[in-house]
Amino acid sequence: MTITLENLSYAEKLQLVEQLWDDCYLHNKEVPSPDWHESYLKDRELAIENGTDEFVDWDTAKEDIRNFRK
Repeated sequence: MTITLENLSYAEKLQLVEQLWDDCYLHNKEVPSPDWHESYLKDRELAIENGTDEFVDWDTAKEDIRNFRK
Protein backbone atom coordinates (compact mmCIF):
# COMPACT_ATOMS: atom_id res chain seq x y z
CA MET A 1 0.00 0.00 0.00
CA THR A 2 1.30 3.45 -0.89
CA ILE A 3 0.08 6.56 0.87
CA THR A 4 0.53 9.91 -0.84
CA LEU A 5 1.00 12.38 1.98
CA GLU A 6 0.19 15.36 -0.20
CA ASN A 7 -3.37 14.05 -0.57
CA LEU A 8 -3.99 13.75 3.17
CA SER A 9 -5.49 16.49 5.28
CA TYR A 10 -3.63 17.70 8.34
CA ALA A 11 -6.02 15.76 10.58
CA GLU A 12 -5.47 12.59 8.56
CA LYS A 13 -1.70 13.02 8.82
CA LEU A 14 -1.93 13.38 12.60
CA GLN A 15 -4.12 10.28 12.78
CA LEU A 16 -1.54 8.38 10.72
CA VAL A 17 1.26 9.51 13.02
CA GLU A 18 -0.73 8.38 16.05
CA GLN A 19 -1.37 4.98 14.49
CA LEU A 20 2.30 4.58 13.64
CA TRP A 21 3.35 5.60 17.13
CA ASP A 22 0.90 3.16 18.73
CA ASP A 23 2.12 0.36 16.50
CA CYS A 24 5.77 1.13 17.26
CA TYR A 25 4.99 1.18 20.97
CA LEU A 26 3.31 -2.22 20.78
CA HIS A 27 6.24 -3.75 18.91
CA ASN A 28 9.14 -1.93 20.58
CA LYS A 29 10.64 -5.15 21.94
CA GLU A 30 11.38 -6.23 18.37
CA VAL A 31 13.98 -3.50 17.92
CA PRO A 32 16.85 -3.59 20.38
CA SER A 33 18.10 -0.34 21.83
CA PRO A 34 21.54 0.59 20.46
CA ASP A 35 24.51 0.04 22.76
CA TRP A 36 25.28 3.77 23.03
CA HIS A 37 21.80 4.49 24.39
CA GLU A 38 22.33 2.83 27.77
CA SER A 39 25.66 4.62 28.18
CA TYR A 40 24.08 7.96 27.31
CA LEU A 41 21.25 7.43 29.80
CA LYS A 42 23.71 6.50 32.56
CA ASP A 43 25.80 9.59 31.83
CA ARG A 44 22.67 11.72 31.91
CA GLU A 45 21.57 10.21 35.23
CA LEU A 46 24.99 10.94 36.75
CA ALA A 47 24.88 14.53 35.47
CA ILE A 48 21.48 15.00 37.10
CA GLU A 49 22.77 13.54 40.39
CA ASN A 50 25.92 15.73 40.26
CA GLY A 51 23.91 18.86 39.53
CA THR A 52 25.64 19.50 36.18
CA ASP A 53 22.42 18.97 34.25
CA GLU A 54 18.74 19.35 34.98
CA PHE A 55 15.31 18.34 33.77
CA VAL A 56 12.96 20.81 32.15
CA ASP A 57 9.20 20.56 32.05
CA TRP A 58 7.57 19.20 28.90
CA ASP A 59 6.20 22.57 27.75
CA THR A 60 9.68 24.11 27.93
CA ALA A 61 11.18 21.17 26.07
CA LYS A 62 8.60 21.46 23.28
CA GLU A 63 9.27 25.20 22.97
CA ASP A 64 13.03 24.56 22.81
CA ILE A 65 12.47 22.00 20.04
CA ARG A 66 10.27 24.41 18.09
CA ASN A 67 12.85 27.19 18.41
CA PHE A 68 15.74 24.91 17.41
CA ARG A 69 15.01 25.38 13.70
CA LYS A 70 14.77 29.17 13.93
